[in-house]
Amino acid sequence: MYISTAQKLGMSYDELDRLNLQVFQNNDSNMAINDKELIKNQRKTMRETILFNIEKKLNEFGNFKEGEYWINHFQTSSTSIHSKKKEVSTLQELNKNVSYIHSLYSEVGVIYFVNLVIYIIVIIVYSRTKTKYIQEFNYEWRYQCPLINADFLMDFNELVLIFYQFFIIFKIWNYTYIFKYIKYFGYSLMVWILLGPLSNIIAYVTIYQKSYLYNKFTSSISGICYLILSILLIWDKIYYTMRGKGNDPNYYFISFKSEECPIHKTFFCGCMDTESEYIVIRKYIDFYKYCSQIFTYSNGNIKYIKTNSKNQLKFTIE
Repeated sequence: MYISTAQKLGMSYDELDRLNLQVFQNNDSNMAINDKELIKNQRKTMRETILFNIEKKLNEFGNFKEGEYWINHFQTSSTSIHSKKKEVSTLQELNKNVSYIHSLYSEVGVIYFVNLVIYIIVIIVYSRTKTKYIQEFNYEWRYQCPLINADFLMDFNELVLIFYQFFIIFKIWNYTYIFKYIKYFGYSLMVWILLGPLSNIIAYVTIYQKSYLYNKFTSSISGICYLILSILLIWDKIYYTMRGKGNDPNYYFISFKSEECPIHKTFFCGCMDTESEYIVIRKYIDFYKYCSQIFTYSNGNIKYIKTNSKNQLKFTIE
């Protein structure tokens, strides 16, 4: 789910060059001189500011359909636009990505609930089956869990899913405007493949008849696997929080860096960052939240946000 979101909202450097976009940037200083309304909106929240700028763009591109105007926030009046037809095509593609992400989060929630119900039913059904014992090569008898076949099937499905995720990670490895944990998740997938379902399948094929060795091996290797996964996915959160950098998006979000630091010879030390770049990152993160939010809590009520509501920017600020 998170990987697919990064695939849709992240950008490759080739795309940045092709589209010549200054993502989410706006000329606040120039607009403040010519537009008194912007001054009134400076005290508003980040989301209100984003929506205000979107409405400003609607006035500039009045020919756009109502369902598409909000995506104008991706471009400024200073960007080079070859033709309005090309621009509308780009906005329509972005609109499809937002709809895809919204549908994805909704579908994942439904699939998770359905799988949970299926697992409960399978456990209840198999718990009522007759107890089965099998004789091993050393002539000792042991209990055979009726869920072993279901476990093998789930391990195989898990392996296929991991390879699919790994393919997407490889595709977006060099993307910008994505969260850094996506790359950590790529490393985690390598560990997950080797120590997760692949090890379980190999153990099932080779040493399942040796129950003591099989149980020891699978439980130990699974424990090691999930321990490593946990470390890879949470170490940066703990580390930067302890350093007091937990709220600095530069430490957990990958953005486009246009200038190299002459002292450290790197783009990622933060020395060359400006306030405008920080605002761009914050707005992009806010856009991630906007795309992935399917429920909103307002006045004590939980409301479901429909896909069409996002397309037409009917998402209201409470």
